[in-house]
Amino acid sequence: MSSQECPTCTKKVYSTEKVEANKNWYHRPCFKCSSTGCKASLTLQNFLVSDGKLFCAKHMPKVRAIAVADSLQVQAAKFAPKVNAEGLHKQTVASV
Repeated sequence: MSSQECPTCTKKVYSTEKVEANKNWYHRPCFKCSSTGCKASLTLQNFLVSDGKLFCAKHMPKVRAIAVADSLQVQAAKFAPKVNAEGLHKQTVASV
């Protein structure tokens, strides 16, 4: 009989009792939201994954954008001439 380790409880999950998601096998009771205090039961239709952990839609971590101030595009934009209704100004944008 085939088995894998459940990522939630680290015990063996056998093929007859598995819930297969995110390339892992889970016990049905272990297939829950990873958020502290939530532990909502998930289904194959409503689970979400972030950093290998299962989440419900309410507790899915938000993706945050990271701006890189040293990139060439950002540096070029900082020193690009300002444009207004009359045309280009002679001054450039002050560095931050």
